[in-house]
This record gives sequence, structure tokens and C-alpha cells, in this order.
Amino acid sequence: MRYPRRPVLASLFFLLPAMALAETPIKSVDEAGNVTYSDKPVENAVSSTVVPVDPALDPERVEEAKKQVDRIKEQADAAEKARKEAEAERRKKEEAAAQRKASQPEVIIIQEDH
Repeated sequence: MRYPRRPVLASLFFLLPAMALAETPIKSVDEAGNVTYSDKPVENAVSSTVVPVDPALDPERVEEAKKQVDRIKEQADAAEKARKEAEAERRKKEEAAAQRKASQPEVIIIQEDH
């Protein structure tokens, strides 16, 4: 069984720079009061305002995220190692069973009716 964490983490690392480069969000409010956030103003909006976003990342949050990624990698590596060990153990048992079966003489019973 493969663990999907690594592809998810990899995709997050690719998305973060893309999100940082995204255009400034615009808040649009329509006549019914529905609020929509988008990179472009919504048609027929009563008001549209640019929402200021601080693109700087908090260094503490970045460091904590890196630590969390490292912990997840360690867990995934440990799980992969355990899986490989279990698979090797299973193969050993199958090979031992096959050797036992091969070493046993084949017994053929012939029954004669008199």
C-alpha cells in the first residue's frame, strides 16, 4: 500500500508559490448582498473593493510547516520500511513452505481390490 502523503505534500509546495503570485483578490457585493471573492470584479456588482493581502510569510509558521513535513516524511519512511520488512517476512515463509513441500516425498497410495 502506498501512502498518499508525499504527493499531497509535493503538490502543496508547488501551489504555495503559485498562490503567492496570484492577483490581489477583489471583494464584490451584488444587489442581494451576496459576497464574492475573485481575481476580477463580478459583473453587476453593487460594490467591488480590492482586499489587501500581505504576501510575506510568517517565518515561525514556515519553520513549523517544515518541521511538520519532516515528521510526515519520517512517518512515511518508517511505514515503508515496516511494509518492506513484512513483505520480506512473508516471502521467507512462502519459500520455507515451498521447500518443505518440495523435500517431502510424494506418497502414492495404490489400492487394489481382491
